[in-house]
Amino acid sequence: MAGILSLRMPAPAKFIENLRIVFSEITSGNAQTYRNLALMVLTIQIVLCIAAIASLLMLHADGAFFVFALASGEPWTLKWSEISARVSVYLLTVLPTQLLADLFDLAPTASARLNAFFFYGLPALQFALAAKLVWQSRPELLLFPIANYVFATSLGYGFPSEILLAPGFLWIALFLIARGRAASPWFLAALASLIFSHELALPSALIAAGLALHQIHGQDRSRSLQWFVTLGSVAALIALFFSTLLMGGAEGSKSNLIYVVDPRRIFNNPTLWLLAISVPIAIALNVKSLIFSSRYKLIAGALLLAATPLILQQLLPNLDFEQGRYSSRSIIGGAMFVLSVVFAFMVATQAGPKGRSSEEGPNPKVAGLLIALSAALALTAGSSIAFLRDWNEAVTTLNTVMDAHAGGGPQMLAFQDATKDLNQRSAAIQDRIDFHWVLPFRSAVLANGSNAPVLVYKAGQDFSMHCTRLSRSNFSNTSIPPTTIIKLRDFTCAQPIPEPLDTLSRRWSRKIRHWLSGGEE
Repeated sequence: MAGILSLRMPAPAKFIENLRIVFSEITSGNAQTYRNLALMVLTIQIVLCIAAIASLLMLHADGAFFVFALASGEPWTLKWSEISARVSVYLLTVLPTQLLADLFDLAPTASARLNAFFFYGLPALQFALAAKLVWQSRPELLLFPIANYVFATSLGYGFPSEILLAPGFLWIALFLIARGRAASPWFLAALASLIFSHELALPSALIAAGLALHQIHGQDRSRSLQWFVTLGSVAALIALFFSTLLMGGAEGSKSNLIYVVDPRRIFNNPTLWLLAISVPIAIALNVKSLIFSSRYKLIAGALLLAATPLILQQLLPNLDFEQGRYSSRSIIGGAMFVLSVVFAFMVATQAGPKGRSSEEGPNPKVAGLLIALSAALALTAGSSIAFLRDWNEAVTTLNTVMDAHAGGGPQMLAFQDATKDLNQRSAAIQDRIDFHWVLPFRSAVLANGSNAPVLVYKAGQDFSMHCTRLSRSNFSNTSIPPTTIIKLRDFTCAQPIPEPLDTLSRRWSRKIRHWLSGGEE
């Protein structure tokens, strides 16, 4: 049996050569086609950034507490001290928002819009900078950040996870390597930003660091000092990262760590299902009718795919395109790692475009890949629009509830009572937008500098964790009225601390302690 298997399995050299051929064929398309697709991705990112600013999207999910912390003048104390391992996102999106908000005395909703500008505008800027690095010299490499965005990053639009910024740092770092600038300060800056963007970015950061050291080592001996400097810098960054973790720099993310590897959450994503169905169909249609050769058919197909989530949303009112945007961080981290490995292989083996003569006709592999990317881009854009439609209604309905109770002081209002002021559809949308623990903080921000008449909350949520946060802050430079903050503090501190979940890890810990103690607790 071993002999048969050894005969069937390709030798490593043959396997590597086959991979090089595949990469060469995939990247052998027309350079302008890759540039056009990159421009499409950049345009969609800019449009979605504008939509995020206009729709107060930073108030979605955890972002509502982030903005509350900003408007309270205590973003580091309230939140970022607990996730300081992601400090590059704080420095590039939160700190400039805070400085400008203080300078211009911005109202809370204005701070939310400004924060959205930085948080959703930075990935677009990163994409543009990465594209500029290879625009003329290696345009086929644009496929990597395009694929990273289309099949991963776009799925997380709307949930303000710091990992949305990680791919931009990654491709800037890797494209600097492709340009022979692995020893530059710019590479180390991009690598540091990548490491300190999100814990899930560390594997791809290690690939980038290894590839950089490989490139410098392969150059002339006069650059040996640069190799040691780069190695020392990488080692220092990694040591600093783990030191930050050990000092509690990831305490705020420990409670949801299990979500990263839970397939029930990763695949509970309607957009992902539609991608799995629609992209193969689009490729098959291209094979049958060569729709890629017709610009009008391609545009019509893209518009149909973009409209599909909106059509399904009308036909199936319970279909929730918010679902999965939080857990997509696992997909983003995985995609970054896989694509960085493939990129490292291409650079290390010098696999590149093979080129095709005009007589050979269109490369089917290139056409299929471009159709897949175009189809996925259109579909995820449509999914984001469907999600934004629900989100806009959720914000409007929460404002309606607050207006219905105008005139009073800040009072806590149970979500179940708040829905009495809403129609059935609005109540359902408000409910399925989920992350109900942030409702009182979203209410405080939407009051926009005035005392919120009501602070909506949903019974059964764990608010006790916010008691310590709100109690240790000074709120000396807040745009949210102190009476509102005091009401929130008193409410959270009055909540009972729930019993910890009896998770699998805790059960095993008990068994190990029981065994080590010889059966005695």
